[in-house]
Amino acid sequence: MKIENIRTKQKGQTLLFVIVAVTIAMAVGVSVSTRTLDLTRRVSRTDTSARVLAASEGGIERLLTQSEAFLDSLETTNPDCAQAGGEPYTDGKCIISFSSSPEDKITSVAIIDAEKFKLNGPDYYWFDLDPGYIKEVNLEGYTSSKIEVCWDNKDAALYFFSYNKSSKIKKGGFYSEEFPNKEVVSGLVQKTKTRTEHDACGDIDLVSNPYGLRLKTFFASAKIYVYPTGGATGSFPYQGYKLMSKGELSIENDVTDSKTVNVYRSHLYAPSVFDYALYTSGNLD
Repeated sequence: MKIENIRTKQKGQTLLFVIVAVTIAMAVGVSVSTRTLDLTRRVSRTDTSARVLAASEGGIERLLTQSEAFLDSLETTNPDCAQAGGEPYTDGKCIISFSSSPEDKITSVAIIDAEKFKLNGPDYYWFDLDPGYIKEVNLEGYTSSKIEVCWDNKDAALYFFSYNKSSKIKKGGFYSEEFPNKEVVSGLVQKTKTRTEHDACGDIDLVSNPYGLRLKTFFASAKIYVYPTGGATGSFPYQGYKLMSKGELSIENDVTDSKTVNVYRSHLYAPSVFDYALYTSGNLD
């Protein structure tokens, strides 16, 4: 009888071990499956996000290569979308389709549009400027004799000049109170921090009937802010175009994801090498 009881207990222990092992195996399997599904979803989301962003950027790249005449036409109701390789869309926009493999069931498109802009901030026009480069602000039709310029970077000095259609030029330059290279610059004026949100600001006296204002930075890059002054915000001219591209992914005409990219493109202007030449709006005799 003792031997039979021992054998019976051994059989019960074996069953218990089997149940525990199966439970552990199921738990491990469920955990692995869950992690695999999560990874698959993350990969799918990443791929979708990358594709819709690529479609948006593709539309912007098409816009950046277009003429100003075409960008102007996007503010009408009947733009020539074929110029950008697209087709007419609603509200005067164009739609561009991007090809994919025949096996791919996802369709990628970009809906593009453009509009003129004067200010890209609440009451100012801002841009980044690096040493060795130049930025021109369009002032054709600007009615004030002054314009305020601020910048963020105490290590940067600012050089500028305004010019008109008669080739007259008015030059100047600023640096901040904390500018570290005061002893090696001349002809520039120190400016204080009149706006608390910027490192320094200064009013520029413009040439009569200004046509453009060209700015450079020395020693360091800076973020530049241009404020119309003397109530001349209304006369501040257009500085370029706000380009908009909305990328969309769809399956059987059902949109699955979308992303919009906006880019500001300024009007064309001469590079910095032309600062050593004569400015004229007409021909040289």
